[in-house]
Amino acid sequence: MVAFAPLTAADKSELSGTDWLGSVFREAWMDFCGVPPTLKLIEREERAPILGLLRPGNVPEGGYLLERSLLETAPALRFRSGSVSPLRGVGRVLLARLVVESYNQSAGGGLYIVVRPAANGFYDALGLLASPKSPGIYRLREPEADAFFEKATL
Repeated sequence: MVAFAPLTAADKSELSGTDWLGSVFREAWMDFCGVPPTLKLIEREERAPILGLLRPGNVPEGGYLLERSLLETAPALRFRSGSVSPLRGVGRVLLARLVVESYNQSAGGGLYIVVRPAANGFYDALGLLASPKSPGIYRLREPEADAFFEKATL
């Protein structure tokens, strides 16, 4: 079982360790330690390592999509070509949590996602549609958000 918990100042030691050396947003996570609403995904056991990190964004006034969120799976758990991750689904869980946040902010599960080129395959595999006019931009609207959330939480 996994759970979300606040990312605290005490987590800086883990983020500065070898498990997070490959983190793309490591400096940002260090700055967000102890700053709500930044969350860590952990297994429900004592001294469990951080599986992923999430900083929910917000829905701009008059907007209908959650924007400016940040998420990252622990580098050691990312799927690498030719290898099998020991724990799968972390990215899906992080994204599902953003869908929940979008619902909480009255955006119906909608997300506006700007992705790094290396992550395009992840979002494509989840069935999210890339913007035809803007490479690296994905949008998840209410009907797709409902379907994604149902599939991700089964």
